[in-house]
Amino acid sequence: QEGRSELVHRLALIILDAENLGNALQDGLLHLLRAWRGDRAVLSIPARLKRVGMETKLMIDGPAGNCRREPDRGLLRIVAKAYRYREMLLAAHGKPIIALAAEAGVSGSYFSRLVKLSFLSPEIIQAIIRGRQPQELNAKYLARLAGPPTSWSDQKVLLGIT
Repeated sequence: QEGRSELVHRLALIILDAENLGNALQDGLLHLLRAWRGDRAVLSIPARLKRVGMETKLMIDGPAGNCRREPDRGLLRIVAKAYRYREMLLAAHGKPIIALAAEAGVSGSYFSRLVKLSFLSPEIIQAIIRGRQPQELNAKYLARLAGPPTSWSDQKVLLGIT
């Protein structure tokens, strides 16, 4: 409740539609803009509301039209696990996957799916690290992916990386 009242206090006007979010701010920027637009200042920022899992997020577009955000920690964790599991497999010297999975504390099928993710395109990995992946691409989706295509271009199409 406190966070909401602070937000309401800082924003004088919010206009949402499919394309824009206009804010009239109650701080120094408002005073600067008044010189150009009179008593009412509107800052227009391309943005959209996006349903992600159980949340609705406000996605503010960056200069190139793509949304800027922090890297998804869940995706970073799953990619790191994929590389760790691949290293375990390479160092196993013929040990069965089920035994490696038991060492990692996961099921054999989960271990196998994650090892396959260690072969994702470097462009996909960079997009995940930079937080530039599509919002729909999350750790749960990636972990359930039975096996990404072997072609990096096909992987990018499947995962929506441009």
